[in-house]
Amino acid sequence: MPKISYVYCDANVFLAYFNAEAGRVTVLDQLFEEMQKDNQRKIVTSVVSITEVSHVAEERTRNRLDKKVYDALESFWGDNSLIEFVDFNELIARQARDLIRQAISLKYALRTNDAIHLTSAKYVGVSECFTYDHKLNKFSSIIGCDIREPYVSSPKLPLVFPDDPQK
Repeated sequence: MPKISYVYCDANVFLAYFNAEAGRVTVLDQLFEEMQKDNQRKIVTSVVSITEVSHVAEERTRNRLDKKVYDALESFWGDNSLIEFVDFNELIARQARDLIRQAISLKYALRTNDAIHLTSAKYVGVSECFTYDHKLNKFSSIIGCDIREPYVSSPKLPLVFPDDPQK
């Protein structure tokens, strides 16, 4: 049986997707599609992501929640063909605490949820950790994987024709 390769996604990756952040949503759409088609790779994230991605920016701006957003989030989190969750447990909590302490000794700042994400990625033994928080890249050697922005192996090229009236 082939071994599954896990790719970790920080909560900010999902926030970028649901907030339709320019320059990011296209890559994430392609990444999610690519991962769903590949039986050898899967996205993993901490269950903490469910809480961190509790709303989209527009709901916060308008101070009004939208049931459609809630349903979309629930549907997304429920898609086990795309995402698996790492439970937050005592072992991960202690390792996250130790990572925060190690970061202090290295003169790095590390927030609690970031430590939980990094420790969860290490716990699973992921091949890559995707995040839009560039301050986490320096933890690559500690976690034992490449920490970088999401990318796709074969990006789709936009078809642009010289006489395209939609330009």
